[in-house]
Amino acid sequence: MQELIHALGIEWKVLIAQAVNFAVLVFILHRFLYKPILALLRKRREGLVEQKKNEEAAATRLLDIEKEREALVGEARKKSELILKETEKRGKELYARLATEAEERKKAIIDEGKKELALERGKLVEDFKMEARSLLRYAVENAFKGVSDHRVNEKLVDEAVDIMNETHR
Repeated sequence: MQELIHALGIEWKVLIAQAVNFAVLVFILHRFLYKPILALLRKRREGLVEQKKNEEAAATRLLDIEKEREALVGEARKKSELILKETEKRGKELYARLATEAEERKKAIIDEGKKELALERGKLVEDFKMEARSLLRYAVENAFKGVSDHRVNEKLVDEAVDIMNETHR
């Protein structure tokens, strides 16, 4: 076997030196290159796992927020519908109340107008009676001038006014 090693040109000293150099190179590469690369890959893998967990948590949180938003929007819609219904109800009540008040005011104004009209009519009738009495007195005095005295003339005027009052009623 030694002949074979010698025939191939292998020298033990060089072979051992190369083995030692290879071992030193493997040690140096393992220590300064392989371990840091493995540590970097492990950190990267852990970072990716953490990032995936964070993304899943964010997606879950986003779904929860979306559900909560939908619930709040639905609740807000219900509240706004209730507010609209309540406002419509109050508007109708206000309209009915205002219409009733307007009708009452209208009746009061009409009644007041009727009272004023009746008072004015009464005044006009009294004015007419006084004017008619004055005209009758003038007519009787001129018609019976010198024929009758003042008391008879007044009695004729009173009877004429009484007849006029009876027909007027």
